[in-house]
Amino acid sequence: MAETKRNARNLMIGAGVLLLAGIGGCAVVAASIGTSMTEGIDEAAKRNMPREVEADAAFTLGKHETLAGWTVADTDGRFGVVGTVRNVSDQRSKASFRLKFRVGNEPNLSEGDGEGGKGGGIGKVVGDVECSSSMIEPGQTAELHCLPDGLFGQYTRITAEAIF
Repeated sequence: MAETKRNARNLMIGAGVLLLAGIGGCAVVAASIGTSMTEGIDEAAKRNMPREVEADAAFTLGKHETLAGWTVADTDGRFGVVGTVRNVSDQRSKASFRLKFRVGNEPNLSEGDGEGGKGGGIGKVVGDVECSSSMIEPGQTAELHCLPDGLFGQYTRITAEAIF
């Protein structure tokens, strides 16, 4: 009888240890999934944040890379843009972003102070061009279709921001 009680006790201890190990393992898996999701969200947010760009230089915004060689053009007296984008995601998607042409170095308080504010926030906006592409497959390129805006003239910087 004592041996049966001891076997039952050992069985209960073993089951308890397995239960605790299972719960602990699930907690570790859940924590790592949560961390991975947060890192993925943070990375996506960084890719979509407004940034300063230079004409002719490649830049990535969201799921698309605007290829080097894009130009700022005088389109009937307005700011225009001509260029090509590549889908750098693993899903079919359409590029959609805004380029703001700015002058000066003063903070534009209506857009933030450049530290996470919309559009960079530095300088007066003299041109605001919206660009998009057709639906493109992963890895493929497409021409940009841009709506000219703002009277063409001098600018000191360009900021790009995703449009959703």
